[in-house]
Amino acid sequence: FIVWESLRLGILLARRMYPQIQQTKQRLVCVAIITLVIVAIFPYVKFGFGDLLQLYGPGQPAGGPIPLYAFLRIVGQNIFFCLFIAAVYEAIYFFELWKQMFRQSEALKQEHLVSQVHSLKEQVSPHFLFNSLNTLSYLVSRDATKAERYIEEMAAVYRYLLTINERHVVTLEEELSFIKAYTHLLKTRYNQHFHVTVDVDPIYHSWLLPPLTLQLLIENAVKHNIVDSQHPMEVTIRYLENEAALEVQNPIQKKRKHVRSERKGLTNIMARYELLGLPAVRVEETDQYFTVVVPFKPSHVYESADY
Repeated sequence: FIVWESLRLGILLARRMYPQIQQTKQRLVCVAIITLVIVAIFPYVKFGFGDLLQLYGPGQPAGGPIPLYAFLRIVGQNIFFCLFIAAVYEAIYFFELWKQMFRQSEALKQEHLVSQVHSLKEQVSPHFLFNSLNTLSYLVSRDATKAERYIEEMAAVYRYLLTINERHVVTLEEELSFIKAYTHLLKTRYNQHFHVTVDVDPIYHSWLLPPLTLQLLIENAVKHNIVDSQHPMEVTIRYLENEAALEVQNPIQKKRKHVRSERKGLTNIMARYELLGLPAVRVEETDQYFTVVVPFKPSHVYESADY
């Protein structure tokens, strides 16, 4: 009972120290060390109780040294006993972690699908198509070169949306390339009164983040603010070194006509970040600026994860 209870408490301690399935190796090493300590100490506990209860007879001297053979025999028995207990406990715990990760994986797939459907719905909505085709019609009749460029960027936007269906994370370089095409459509539509400034060192372009994160934030800036010659809109994307995150900020120029917002874009981003195990997205709003801080990670963080 003492061995079992001691080992159970040790296993619970190891779980608190290394709770993730990716930390299984560290957890097993911790349990092995705890097991060795327990089996090494237990013979002294056993012989101590034996002396106290005179378990070995009145002729046996109390407090004498433990015979080496008896010590090794008890250690060997307890190692076998502890390994069996630890294996059972770890198998149950590992299976529960696996089920949890499986549920998270399924939830992530569903959330990703919702994100794709939402984005495609927004982009292919009659309002978006009307504005895009109206702009294209204007360009075709006045500037064929600009019209051709507009068509190329519009195709790039839809191509990106279709190629990320099975991916849960993309590189910042891919996301910024998509943002460049998406921004071109907006700049053309708003007669160059819309701009996106990117201040991120190229060494971070290989880092990963959920796809369409930046696009949804830029879309929100356009949706809720005035963009015209008197109120130009500039969205700034910069790297925050102390947080390993991207700060997406835009000035607040609220439209006179209230725009109903269900915060679906932000809610979707936050949900995907939570499911990917990334730090939480932070939203800050002042009288002048609306800011969203979205963490992103180096690619090696995801190498051992099966999404």
